[in-house]
Amino acid sequence: MISSVSSASMKHALHTASYIAWFTADTASQASATLHSLAISLLTFTLTQSTVSAGWVGTASLLAQLCTGVFGGTFVDRHDRKILLFTNSLLNTFGWGLLCILLVIGKLDFTILLIFCVGLSAVQGFLSPAADALLKSVIPLEDYAYARSITEGRNAFLSLSGAPLSSILFTAAAWLPFFASTCLSALSSIATPFIRPHARSNGHTREHPQTTSHSDFPQSRISHSSPSSRSSFLTDFSEGWTWTFHHSTLVRIIVAMSIVNFSINGIQYTIQLHLLSTGASAISIGIISAGIASTMLLGSVLSARMSSFLHTGKAVCSSLIALPLLASALLLSAHFIPTLAVNSLLGLPIPLMNALLLGFIFAKAPDTMQGRLATTLTIPAQALSALCGAVAGSLLPILGYRMTLVTFSVPLILSALLCLCSAQIRRIPRAELWASTSL
Repeated sequence: MISSVSSASMKHALHTASYIAWFTADTASQASATLHSLAISLLTFTLTQSTVSAGWVGTASLLAQLCTGVFGGTFVDRHDRKILLFTNSLLNTFGWGLLCILLVIGKLDFTILLIFCVGLSAVQGFLSPAADALLKSVIPLEDYAYARSITEGRNAFLSLSGAPLSSILFTAAAWLPFFASTCLSALSSIATPFIRPHARSNGHTREHPQTTSHSDFPQSRISHSSPSSRSSFLTDFSEGWTWTFHHSTLVRIIVAMSIVNFSINGIQYTIQLHLLSTGASAISIGIISAGIASTMLLGSVLSARMSSFLHTGKAVCSSLIALPLLASALLLSAHFIPTLAVNSLLGLPIPLMNALLLGFIFAKAPDTMQGRLATTLTIPAQALSALCGAVAGSLLPILGYRMTLVTFSVPLILSALLCLCSAQIRRIPRAELWASTSL
C-alpha cells in the first residue's frame, strides 16, 4: 500500500543513484515506445491510404511482441538483466534511427516499414521484461512499493502526453516522432551502465526469491533457487504456466480481462481509424487517446484511495457492468465531442479493476513465481487485443462505424456475465482479508 510507505523511505527511493539511473533508462525506453506507436499508424496510412494496412501493421507488431514475450519473462530470469536492458535500448536506437534516415531520404515503403516494426517489436517483447525484473535489485525491499507507484504514475503520464506529442511531431514532419524515439532509446542505453545492484543482492542482478505460503499450489512443484542454476529453460517456462492454470479462479479472471482488453482496444482502433478515413487531423486522433488516458490517470488516483477498503468482487463486477453501458453510449453520436467524452469515461473503471484483480493475484502467488506470473498474466490477457487493429480496419469498410463499435461492445456484456456468474470472483473480499482467501 502506498499509504504505508514512510516519507523517509520515499526520499531514499528517489535519491538512490542506481534507482535514478534505472528510472531514467526505463522512462526513456517507455517514452520512445509511446512516441512511435501512434506515428506508425499515421505513417502507414500516409504511405498506403488504407485503414486496413494501418490496422494490420499495428496488429502484426503486437503479435510479434506477444510471441516473443511468451518466452521473454523466463529468459530474463536466467541472464544478466542489466545487459539485456542495455541490449534492448541499443537495438532500438539503431533500428528507429535507420528507419528515420530511410524516411528522410524517401527510401521507406510499406514493406520496409512492416519489417522494421515487426522486428523491433519482437525484440521489445523478448527483452523488455528485464527492466521490471531489474528494479528489485537496485533498491531496498522496503522502498519497492513506493518505487512501483512512481512507475505506475509515470506510465499514466506517458499515456496521457505521448499520443498528442506524437501527433504534433508527425504533423510538423513525419520523421520527427521516430527521431525522438531514437534519441530516447539512446538516452536509455547511456543511463543503463550506471545502474548498480543494491548491497543486498551481493553484486548480482538476479534475485533469489524466498518461499511464500500464500499459495495452495503443491510446494514440491515450485523451485526456489535461481532458474539458470536449477533446471532447463523449458522446465522453468512450463512451471509458470502450470501454476497459473492450476487455479480455476485465476483462469476465469484471465478470460474476463482478455475480453475487456479486446473490446476496449478494439473501440479505440475503430474510433482512430474512422477519424483517419474521414480526414480528421492527427491532433484530433491524439486528443482521443489523451482523453481516455487522462481518465485512467484519474482512475489510478481514485483506486489508490479506495482499493484498500472496497469489496473486490463487488467493485469488479460493478465496473464490468458499467463498461458495456458506456460503450453503448458511443452509438448515440459519431460527432467528435460526444465521442471524446464517452470514450474517455471508458478508462475510468479500468485502473480499479487492475488494482483489485492483479493485486489479489500477486498477493496470493508465491514469491518464486512473481516474474513468470507477470508473463503468464500478460500474454493471455493481451492475446485477443492483438487482433483489434486488423479486425477494426477490416470491418470498418464493410459494416461501417456504428456496427463495428457494436462488434467490440458486445463482448463486454459477456465479460460482465462471466464474472457475475462466478461465485469465486463475486466473493473475493476486501484487501485486508485476502490472506485468508484462496485462489
